[in-house]
Amino acid sequence: MNQKPKLLIVADTYYPKVDGTLKFMEEFLKRSQDSFEISLLVPDYGVRKGKNVTYIAVSKIWKVSGYSNLKLSLKNFRKIKTP
Repeated sequence: MNQKPKLLIVADTYYPKVDGTLKFMEEFLKRSQDSFEISLLVPDYGVRKGKNVTYIAVSKIWKVSGYSNLKLSLKNFRKIKTP
């Protein structure tokens, strides 16, 4: 059995913030889903969409362009570090 290579995509944006980065990710996921086992590591802006997605908590205080920054916490560092 031929196993697909694993690919982790890490982004600083995700739904509901639709921008060029998210549009690129959507298109890339459509085109490469048959070739790779894809996982995402993205900020948690409250919209849960997709499969194999790990959400990183965001700050409730600091915001840029109306969206919160990633929260620097041990829980988030563990999510990033854990394969």
